[in-house]
Amino acid sequence: MSQRKCSFSECDRPSRSRGLCVGHYYQLRQGQELRLLRAQVTPEQRFWKNVHKTESCWEWTSSINKVNGYGYFGIDGRFRLAHRVAWNFTNGPIPDGMDIDHRCANRRCVRPDHLRVVTRSQNNQHRTGVARNNTSGVRGVTWDKENKAWRVQVVLNKRPYYGGRHSTLEAAESAAKALRARLFTHDDHDTWNTDTP
Repeated sequence: MSQRKCSFSECDRPSRSRGLCVGHYYQLRQGQELRLLRAQVTPEQRFWKNVHKTESCWEWTSSINKVNGYGYFGIDGRFRLAHRVAWNFTNGPIPDGMDIDHRCANRRCVRPDHLRVVTRSQNNQHRTGVARNNTSGVRGVTWDKENKAWRVQVVLNKRPYYGGRHSTLEAAESAAKALRARLFTHDDHDTWNTDTP
C-alpha cells in the first residue's frame, strides 16, 4: 500500500497527522496559514518575494546596507548584493572581474533591464553625485583659491583631464559635463529613460 501524501496541495511529503506532513501539521498547530515550507521554496522564489515592482524600478524591500544603500540577499550561506543576484537569476553568471551597473542610478533597483555588465572603470564613469571632499556640489568642479575661479577636472582610469577655469559655477558645470561626454562611454544619465531603456 502506498503512503498517503500531505493534503497541502503543493506538498509531496508523506502524511503524518490529520492528513498533513510534519511541517504543515506544525503550521496548523501554531495557528498559521498553511504555506510552502522553507525547504520547498527556491532561492529565486524567496528573492522575488522581496521585490516591489513599480512602472520604472523594481525596488528591493529586504536587507539594505545603511552605509552604501545596496540591497543584500542571503543565498548559499552568504550575503550577496541583491542586484547581482537578480542579474544571475535572469541572465546567468557575471563574468569574472565585471560589475553590474544600475542604469537608473537607484541602488535598490533589481529590475533586470535596468542593469548591465560593465568594467569597474565604466561603473565609475556612470556614478552619480560628487566626491566626499567636493565643496562645490558639482561633480568634477572645485574652487581654485589662488586663481579665484572654478576649476574643472575629470578623472578617467586614474588619469586627470583638465577642463579649464571658469568664472561661474554654471559655466564650470557645463564644461565638466562636456568633458565627461567626450571622455566617458558610460555616463548616460541624461539620455537614458528609465521607463523605456
